[in-house]
Amino acid sequence: MDKLQETLQREGVVQLQQFLPEKELAILMEKIKLLKFIKSYKPLTHYYTSAVLPVSDLKGLFSFLKVLGMRITRARAYKLRWKNYSVLHDSIKQREYREIILDLTESWEESWGGACIYVDDSGDYQKIPWAYNSVTVIEKKRAQRFFQYCNHYAQERSVVIAQVQREKRQN
Repeated sequence: MDKLQETLQREGVVQLQQFLPEKELAILMEKIKLLKFIKSYKPLTHYYTSAVLPVSDLKGLFSFLKVLGMRITRARAYKLRWKNYSVLHDSIKQREYREIILDLTESWEESWGGACIYVDDSGDYQKIPWAYNSVTVIEKKRAQRFFQYCNHYAQERSVVIAQVQREKRQN
């Protein structure tokens, strides 16, 4: 875990693949299917469908995050399809990002769009690679996040983004 912490501090992003056991992954996906997804459309900033995901549904991540000194504060499930996007916009302020992304899409082609991208104040960007059953931990000081436009080839993409915070260290 020390190497993981080092990489996260140096790069701001760490991705672990084949993260959840298959049974746990199947249970989580069933819970997500039962959520009430709501379309959100503001042409200047975004268009996607999302739902609040109870933090307790992500208990498979708790012990991993505890080792990193983090805990989940809130989570949202997204379903991205054709024409879905979010953009960089002046009304959205750069902020500190501490998030985890859980990719729940079995098959996704990069050519379909839908990438999750973080951009910092210098214009440097980090495109998060999609990989089924992967967990990506993001820790950026000042950045904005957006979803690349999903084109007409896009199937449905399921992803969970959860905000995390660092635990206060006990002395």
